[in-house]
Amino acid sequence: MHAIGHGVVLLETQQTCDVTYRLYDYGRPRELHLEQGLAVTKLHTAAGKVRPVAMDGFTRLIEQKYFVVDRFDVAAGATVSLADVTGVSGCLVCLKGSGTVTSSEGSVELSIGEAVVVPAKASAVSVKAETALTLFRCFEPSL
Repeated sequence: MHAIGHGVVLLETQQTCDVTYRLYDYGRPRELHLEQGLAVTKLHTAAGKVRPVAMDGFTRLIEQKYFVVDRFDVAAGATVSLADVTGVSGCLVCLKGSGTVTSSEGSVELSIGEAVVVPAKASAVSVKAETALTLFRCFEPSL
């Protein structure tokens, strides 16, 4: 369970799942799932603060069984290769700046607040920063 307040920017990563149980919906006319949500609520989890780890050219924010999140800070005009993760699907989310994502599948612009899905079949993935760029790479590790 979580609540998102005014002014909060949240990047929610989670294991692949097509289920959402709504316990409260701020007055919106959508169905609530109180019984189902409470039935699957865990009182104890392995969740908690995780220390970021500096890697070669990026920071690994979290690495769990179901997902990995990395942060890249790219200077204006610079290009960063994301080819170290191939054969798995994922997404890139822009927190600051703008740039172009290029892969074997083509190119697409990326700017603040936008996300790009990177299919597992994509190769030679890179990002060129037009302006100073901060992005998150989220992917499902090979199981």
